Amino acid sequence: MEEVAPLNIFQQATETAQHLQRSLPLPLRNPRVGIICGSGLGGLADAIHPKPRHEVAYADIPHFPKPAGMSIGVTNCDRYWSSPEEEAHYSHYSPRSCRQTGVWPVGGETDSSGLDGGASTVSRIFESPSARYGLNKFPCGSFYEGHTIEKITFPIRVLKSDLLLLVVTNAAGGLNASYAIGDVVVMHDHLNLAGLVGVHPLRGPNADDFGIRFPALSDAYDLELRRVVHRAWKSLQLSQNGRRIHEGVYAFVGGPSYETRAECRLLHSLGADLVGMSTVPEIIVARHSGLRVLALSLVTNIAVLDAGPRGDNVEIENVIGRDLNKAIEKGKASHEEVLAAGLEAAKDIQVSSASSATQCFTDER
Repeated sequence: MEEVAPLNIFQQATETAQHLQRSLPLPLRNPRVGIICGSGLGGLADAIHPKPRHEVAYADIPHFPKPAGMSIGVTNCDRYWSSPEEEAHYSHYSPRSCRQTGVWPVGGETDSSGLDGGASTVSRIFESPSARYGLNKFPCGSFYEGHTIEKITFPIRVLKSDLLLLVVTNAAGGLNASYAIGDVVVMHDHLNLAGLVGVHPLRGPNADDFGIRFPALSDAYDLELRRVVHRAWKSLQLSQNGRRIHEGVYAFVGGPSYETRAECRLLHSLGADLVGMSTVPEIIVARHSGLRVLALSLVTNIAVLDAGPRGDNVEIENVIGRDLNKAIEKGKASHEEVLAAGLEAAKDIQVSSASSATQCFTDER
């Protein structure tokens, strides 16, 4: 059974937050919005330009896991820190300051490829004095990498005292027949299949300092923030790029294998429009901690829902093995496909996410 959250999680989160506070320059200590980047969407955090201004050794951060080659970096808005070469996942914890606006960039599950072009547009949005938000390269890993649910959600506990809003992006497989690769889906609900069988980030004694024992999740996905995204998408005319925006239900599965055909049909029959291996544990902990939540999914592959060819089908009796393989592999998902779709869509998601966060704080004032 999944490990439960430790009784002293609030103390651990406080110690980690205090360590980061001491380690960072004053302008970087008060993030307002956290943004988690999904696979192939590293440009959302990295569109701000090269070179760290401040680094904290990742191994020195108390209570964080200790994978090799990770550190914390801080940059100015006119620079960004490219992460070390990794195929798919974050490799550093990267608070950034946009002039004196209190921006603290926070990243997540991502490749390090970044995005050519579009950085100036994103930077201008980030420089808005009304937008105080952070992009953190959350360095705690994914559930399928062997980390506990408590570990992968711990960074949200650490930042809870400062953040008001969490924006999560992810790469997902499309289950809805109307979706196409490259479409963006604003999540309005989720299916937490792991949680339904006990693998839940809030399992165990409640951390009362963060939130109540039985938090409601029927309102997990902030309606006002979803409206802001649709308005931003329309005002930025992103549909002209051929990329559509939808709202849908995301199914969280443990991974790391992609879903079988039967599993895809099951999830679709339960009402899921998307399926992926992240996001939901972080959403639950964010809501438990009182944060407003916005989640955006990029459709990077279309899930295969048909049953596929049968071995007793007379039509394949004389088909050679090579052609049989082609028939069974039709629609097969690959991680390379996910990353490629993420890179292609990165600019639109960067601009819409940054514009939405900026608009939230403009309205707030």
